[in-house]
Amino acid sequence: MTFEEYLANYVPRIDSQIERCRAALDGLDVEQWNAPLKNPWTLAQILEHMHISAAPYVISIDEALSTATPGEGQLKFTFLGKMILQGAGPKGNVPAPKAMEPPKGPFDKLVRERYETGYRRLQDLARKSRGMDLNKSRLPIPIMPQFKISLGDAFEIMAAHAERHVGQIETFSKTLRG
Repeated sequence: MTFEEYLANYVPRIDSQIERCRAALDGLDVEQWNAPLKNPWTLAQILEHMHISAAPYVISIDEALSTATPGEGQLKFTFLGKMILQGAGPKGNVPAPKAMEPPKGPFDKLVRERYETGYRRLQDLARKSRGMDLNKSRLPIPIMPQFKISLGDAFEIMAAHAERHVGQIETFSKTLRG
């Protein structure tokens, strides 16, 4: 897939995740968002985790774009990017780093707005990335800044991570509905 094809699909992909999350939470009250689940986190904590984990990526991506190299080509994920994708993506089961664990809560419904705002910012950065070489442009991994990944890795890690947690929200919201 080319850089342009990837970026053209990124915005609607994030839109879909946000809409699916809204649909899953629609009709649930704030007590249900904060209700204990079989999962270690509540629905609200999952949303807060997505916000906490996206924030440093937004900053790193934005900084990387200031020195990004223009270019065209085929998107290729780095070895390290692929490893992170395996653990953080939909099929992953790697525990969250301590710095990205949500507090206990309870949370109000603004937690969903924080998650959506972070991912809308990622969409803005994807738009800003058009015409840039997503393979050559590098940024530090927020939880391990001594290691670098590509811009393409960073965008995909965030989308895959959201897919994992939106799927959890969809599953657990059905449980709460009975």
